[in-house]
Amino acid sequence: MKTKIATTFMVVLFLFTLASAQDLTIGALWLDASEFYSGVKTGIEQGAEAADVNIKILGNNSQGDASIEAEQMQTLIGANVDAIIISAVSEDSSLAFIQQAAEAGIPVICYNTCIAQENAEKYVYSWVTGDHFQQGGGVGKAMGEYLVAEGIMTPKIAVVSCERYGACQERIAGFTEELKKLVPEAVIIDNQEALEVDKATEVATNMLTANPDITAFYGEAGNMVAGAAVAIEQAGLTGKVVVFGHDISPTTANLLLDGQVVKYINAMLAEDFGKKTVELALAAVNGEASPGVIYNMTPVDFFSSKPEEVQAWIDAHQ
Repeated sequence: MKTKIATTFMVVLFLFTLASAQDLTIGALWLDASEFYSGVKTGIEQGAEAADVNIKILGNNSQGDASIEAEQMQTLIGANVDAIIISAVSEDSSLAFIQQAAEAGIPVICYNTCIAQENAEKYVYSWVTGDHFQQGGGVGKAMGEYLVAEGIMTPKIAVVSCERYGACQERIAGFTEELKKLVPEAVIIDNQEALEVDKATEVATNMLTANPDITAFYGEAGNMVAGAAVAIEQAGLTGKVVVFGHDISPTTANLLLDGQVVKYINAMLAEDFGKKTVELALAAVNGEASPGVIYNMTPVDFFSSKPEEVQAWIDAHQ
């Protein structure tokens, strides 16, 4: 009788231990509170809910601050989470704790931003990103085609940027190359960084004041697109100055749908980013081989001239 009870107890303990082992805790850090990162957060949560195991997400916003990110990473490493998903603040300042996590046996999955590629190859399981040069080129081509169609061959372009990040540096390079192919006389008359919408609005307003003959803005990310659009509307230049840029969100989608200021958006879909990072985190925890340090997401083009496609995106993201 005692043997039977003991056996039953061991089976129950084994099943309990197995169930507990299947529970995972994943740390997730996003770079700021923009709509893009809100979309990534949603995708991470959806990916966790759809998984075959119980996943607890320990999420936080690093606010683009290296010291805040360091504290958050230290907490996650100390908690011995099963994996960390991160959009890194800096190629340099983020390296130490990503390395520390990897050396502690915690797989790290970057998305959008990361440490330098040569370091990522050492310490990162995979980096979900995209070909930012190609994406910038897509915006440059779209703007060039618009300007040619409008007969504007000597445009003055203002850039609201995020070039502290390598991704944005690649975007402006691709943008300039493709724009110049179609409109060789195009001139970028100003380029200033502004990461938040309010700051982007202020910067774009100052640009319009200093250069009232600006033809178009290039927004290197969603907040820059939204800020430039607000500045144009406040200056009474709707229909006269246009915006091309990156990142689809409820704000930029509705601006596209209106079609008077924002004409084109090239975007990697934020929710897809989030879902893919969770998928890769699970693969890493399960000991699967990395699909490669760089995992490129395919961008999607949205045009104001195709309102049905923009409306479909809005309907799917109410």
